[in-house]
Amino acid sequence: MMSGPSQVAVLTPGSSEQEWPQDFQTVPATRNFNQWRKNKGVLLSSCSRFKSLEADAIVVLETPFPDSGRENVNRYVARSRAKHLLTVIQVEAT
Repeated sequence: MMSGPSQVAVLTPGSSEQEWPQDFQTVPATRNFNQWRKNKGVLLSSCSRFKSLEADAIVVLETPFPDSGRENVNRYVARSRAKHLLTVIQVEAT
């Protein structure tokens, strides 16, 4: 059993996290890595900015846009950072 708060991160391709809400109702969101490390909220970050970090749970949002070599690397980074739970959500293009 885990003691203390769990770290959760939501990762997006590119810099689209700037368009996200300020919080998730009762759970605050942050774009600040220092606040996240102090368990002050769910981190909103791009996949590439999360490289070399890990979290207890990761939610990855993926878009159906054409893949480049860099996007494949970022997809791998995002999917390999969860300690316990990985959730991948495929977002449809509108």
